[in-house]
Amino acid sequence: MENSIVLKTVFNPERDTNKATRAAKQLMDIVKQNGWAKNFGGPKDHLYYEAWQTVGKYFNVTVATGEADPIEIGGVLGFKAKAWVVDNKTGVKVGEAEAYCMRDEGNWAKKPTFQLASMAQTRAGSKALRQIFGFVVALAGYSPTPAEEMTSNENTQ
Repeated sequence: MENSIVLKTVFNPERDTNKATRAAKQLMDIVKQNGWAKNFGGPKDHLYYEAWQTVGKYFNVTVATGEADPIEIGGVLGFKAKAWVVDNKTGVKVGEAEAYCMRDEGNWAKKPTFQLASMAQTRAGSKALRQIFGFVVALAGYSPTPAEEMTSNENTQ
């Protein structure tokens, strides 16, 4: 019987879905006001990192990014970065992801090195948040794939 009480406290589908739906509605307004989405030719817009960070704030988490490490893959230079989603109340890591930004991507071939390193961190952060909150973004009517992952020609706001 104790386990069922714990499960009700930890996971409540009705409560959690209602909270996610409220967050999704608010997100739609904020994204539109700020231009934080882009359509890449598919049926749904993709959210930029700022929108993903906003979703995290709704659920009291923050993204922390690690160092962007220079790498070489198949003779192509670039950067790899890792990001963690951290619960603001407890400080506990609740998610993580890693991502790359490479010189063989059209938009990044001639950019300054610091911009590639920064984009690797941005991609890692948005991906880490996507893994946790993709369902909220989908409820809002957006694609759960972050804009930064869609093309090498993304807008670097």
